[in-house]
Amino acid sequence: MMGAAASVFREQASWIPPQEDPAGDDSVVEYDVPPFIRQYKSGRVERYGRADAVPAAGTDDASSRDVVVNPGTGLWARLYLPGAAVTSRRRIPVVVFHHGGGFVAGSTAQRSTHAYLKRLAADAGVLVVSPEYRLAPEHPLPAALDGSWWEALAAGATIAHNMAARAGFGDALDLSVFKGLVLVHPFFAGEQAIGGEPADRVKAGTFWRYRCPGTTAGLDDALCNPFADGGASACAARVAACCESVLVCVAEKDALRDRGVRTATRRGRCTRASWTSLRQ
Repeated sequence: MMGAAASVFREQASWIPPQEDPAGDDSVVEYDVPPFIRQYKSGRVERYGRADAVPAAGTDDASSRDVVVNPGTGLWARLYLPGAAVTSRRRIPVVVFHHGGGFVAGSTAQRSTHAYLKRLAADAGVLVVSPEYRLAPEHPLPAALDGSWWEALAAGATIAHNMAARAGFGDALDLSVFKGLVLVHPFFAGEQAIGGEPADRVKAGTFWRYRCPGTTAGLDDALCNPFADGGASACAARVAACCESVLVCVAEKDALRDRGVRTATRRGRCTRASWTSLRQ
């Protein structure tokens, strides 16, 4: 599966620069970034794929329900419970899943995400908790990270990684409850291109600032590039402090592949023997 964020770099022609719109209506598009988002000069935001949201429901193999996590912010999460757990009193593992979408799109209620998490809960016998974290631009970063508390996809993988790093900093949490971290097509970047990344970082940087307007470091912001400014060892140590194992998944033709590989190799204990290739 291609990392959703890859389209950001390939759809460069879809970028529409800001334009004057004295009337303040919806006739002028400010940003258009398929397959994620379109924003008009008036401020109205359209998100692709929002129409396929499905409600929580129960079946024989797994059931789901929505719960409010924070009434103050409106943050909610969808829980997926395997059918076998309903009739059993034993404890089961918990997987916290953050959906992808470049921090501006996606939903835990999206049909594809819902189907995947339902299958994950049923087949793995785990309780899945998937936060409906707040999206930019209405809620600029780091709102998505501050509102989420680790398998994760694309931008969600970035959230999970940052959550692990935060958990490993200080002694406020019992870290023994955390067993592992799974990053699927992690959404990391940097001011300096590596591997097959586009050499021109302007558009990638512009899109990052659109999601995180308060940044002062651009693509080398710690939220986007945890290894900038020599922070690799400190970041790896924090993640290792709360996760016994880290699995990083990358796709062969994903524009973010090389950044994901670097993330894995800088974990400290990763070797060539740790790599496994899957082909379809």
